[in-house]
Amino acid sequence: MRSGWKTTLTIALLGLTAPALLAQSMPTPTLIVNTRCSVAHGYSMDDVLEVARSMSFDGSDAPRWIGYRVPVAGNGEMEPNQVVRAVRWENLAHWERYVRDRNSNASVLLDQMLDCDEGNRSFMRDWAIDDQGNPYEGGMIDSTLSTYRVCELKPGNTVEDLFNTLANINAEARAEGDRNHRGFSQRWLGPRADAEMNS
Repeated sequence: MRSGWKTTLTIALLGLTAPALLAQSMPTPTLIVNTRCSVAHGYSMDDVLEVARSMSFDGSDAPRWIGYRVPVAGNGEMEPNQVVRAVRWENLAHWERYVRDRNSNASVLLDQMLDCDEGNRSFMRDWAIDDQGNPYEGGMIDSTLSTYRVCELKPGNTVEDLFNTLANINAEARAEGDRNHRGFSQRWLGPRADAEMNS
């Protein structure tokens, strides 16, 4: 993915605008690895999802969550057949253990369906504001809409300030019965313009 970011954050829903009223300690972030992929000719996104859902991800080294993000609106940077594969891990060591053994975990058919730019993955430290979000209604639905914004922290603000501000916004929304998931991600490792990670 293109970048050029310094302290760039991908923030779900709202940015840092109000002073933090509720200070709470930040949880340990998880790791999200984003990879841009293209759906191969002759296949559809529905085909990809059918195969991905049929795969087993049991075991301690399996990813915690896998999502495929297809843009419905945005800046036009992605082509119609492109998708972002987002995978959540506990940490970098968790990801490394899985990747080391991925030949035994890979689906040959899924590899045929998706052409992924593995050398230009983005590694994001990800914080959920709480664990009360329920965008998939406990598994009753298998897709949901997400809103993302790319922002930079203004001088004098920290990631902790952002977390506390979003926690305040989230607490107000929860009090009104809102079940949306809120959080933010900070680019940690990843490609820069015209450079590959060589991973």
